Amino acid sequence: MMIRKLKLSAVLVLSMFMAQSVSAAIIDVGPETTVFTGLTRGYFFVAPTDFTVVGLGVATDASTDNFDVALLLFNTAPALFPSSTTDFDTLFLSRDNAGAGLLATSIDIKSGDIIGVLGSRGANSINSYGDSPYSSSILGSSVTLSRLLMQGDLRSVDPSSIGVSTENLSGVGRVLIDVRATESVPVPAPATLALLGLGLAGLGWKRQK
Repeated sequence: MMIRKLKLSAVLVLSMFMAQSVSAAIIDVGPETTVFTGLTRGYFFVAPTDFTVVGLGVATDASTDNFDVALLLFNTAPALFPSSTTDFDTLFLSRDNAGAGLLATSIDIKSGDIIGVLGSRGANSINSYGDSPYSSSILGSSVTLSRLLMQGDLRSVDPSSIGVSTENLSGVGRVLIDVRATESVPVPAPATLALLGLGLAGLGWKRQK
């Protein structure tokens, strides 16, 4: 009887480990290197995989004032400063949010999408800067975060009204993006494995009779 219980437990544990969990993580933006005040900054990247943005916020290293944040979807890569572009859709924009927590969102991103994010704290755009470009990852896939700038204060200016740019100087604004895998948890494969395991366990029981 004890051997039978051990075999059944082993099969159940195996099926649990074979079921894929939904991954989630805040994109690494690196440590703060300096602080810039006066205009809103951020970064852009090419999505290396499908994912869902489930939270947006701004680092509190430079300031704990209320924050502003925007998420953009570009049709083409941002223009090099001093040129700018408005060839993007604003997927999310929220202003004057209190606290260090992230704002809850549910925004699906596809592999290959060019995504930009802007964010700062305070009415005069306090930015916590990190290195640019910065090598990071999204759910295990490598990605490069590149500098994104807007020559205005996100608290009072819409990105689409003045445009945004990229630049090969200075740093990225350390905006926080929480992402989650878009794929749902697969059920058929683990269930099939579990049934197969139970069948094998049954054969084992018969052999001991």
